[in-house]
Amino acid sequence: MPRDAIFVLSDLHFNANVPDRQRGILRFLREVVRRRASHLYLNGDIIDYVRGDQPPECRAFRELQDGLDQVLAEGIPVTYVVGNHDLPLITLLRPADALVAEGMYADRASLALVPGLTVAYRVSTLEYQGRRVHIEHGHVYDPGWLMTPEQQRSLHRNHAPAVDGGDWMGRLLQLFEETRGYGEDGPGRLARTGSSLPPIDMARYAVRMLERQNRADWYILGHFHAPTVETLEGGRKYVNTGDSLSNGGYAVLTDGQLRLGDWRETLS
Repeated sequence: MPRDAIFVLSDLHFNANVPDRQRGILRFLREVVRRRASHLYLNGDIIDYVRGDQPPECRAFRELQDGLDQVLAEGIPVTYVVGNHDLPLITLLRPADALVAEGMYADRASLALVPGLTVAYRVSTLEYQGRRVHIEHGHVYDPGWLMTPEQQRSLHRNHAPAVDGGDWMGRLLQLFEETRGYGEDGPGRLARTGSSLPPIDMARYAVRMLERQNRADWYILGHFHAPTVETLEGGRKYVNTGDSLSNGGYAVLTDGQLRLGDWRETLS
């Protein structure tokens, strides 16, 4: 079976609160292996960390590491795009690479965490059968998400922490513990904006911003928890995977097409 399918999941919000749905995600990772995917993208908000939380519950994340290690063991590369709930992971990237005062929409740096697993800050791009594909979590287009460059810079350390290949998840969790004073702040989000636009409207705003840059033929975003497929001007396409944990959304590139699927139906 040729390796063709590229899968994109976002907003898994892994923690100890919804074990049944998390087990479904782990089953879907086995489906990714069965399909012999050519790549798996985790498009942000995979580790759920909110300011003021207790440290992430270890068992759920160990199970996630086991599932991803199985994907990697089959030779399927994984790219983890940092979202607003994963912000401590930018401590793995050099400040000069991860923060550029100008060029809000410029591609960010990436880092090979362990063989086959790459962390990318905010954006990952690829070519798929002659089409440019732009994968981004999307939080920077959300008017309710406001973090200044100074606040982001405060997440950084002077060096990239070492990551143990055998326990890479443990090192990531340690980064979250080290930066507990930062990250997404749910209650503060509405306090900063005074209101919250409907997710579909925010998502369309995000696409308009990207279209101004003529970035790609296909755009895949998460963050807004609004599963969407839209055809744009010139035949370009926009897909939002929604909240992959709750609504089962995932994007798949296969047979020359970009589709939105539901892993709950895939596994039924």
